[in-house]
Amino acid sequence: MTDPVTGDVIFGELNWNGKGPYINSPGIPGGRQLNPADFSITTTPLGTGTLPRNTLRAFPEAQANVAIERIFPLHERINLKFRAEAFNVTNHPNFGAVSLTCGTTTAGATCNNPIMGQATSTLNSGLGNLNSLYQQGGPRSLEFTLKLQF
Repeated sequence: MTDPVTGDVIFGELNWNGKGPYINSPGIPGGRQLNPADFSITTTPLGTGTLPRNTLRAFPEAQANVAIERIFPLHERINLKFRAEAFNVTNHPNFGAVSLTCGTTTAGATCNNPIMGQATSTLNSGLGNLNSLYQQGGPRSLEFTLKLQF
């Protein structure tokens, strides 16, 4: 199929050569990425590639949140409530989106994008104006509250 805007031929899914799809390296965000040499462009426009559905998995998410609360009685019907919350206690990085750009548009060519399958952001980024501290996957953050109840 030809893209009406650019005139480029659009190809469908990727072909996979069946080898281990990941490269493990400590210098890569998250320690692994897809191996671009294991994937190629389909030879038919909008064709179905040989990569089975749901074969590739993104990074796992690991986040522990903790909250504690204590109520201090001050008078008969007056209490002071203290609450402490910690989000992402271990400060574990949670990687989100990965680059899926193959790097070539030539039918049958092997992908050549060196950052294909690398994490390009964390889970807490890319959601507009929301504060990244309080989103899933954000850095460790603490919150303390005092509430006078009467």
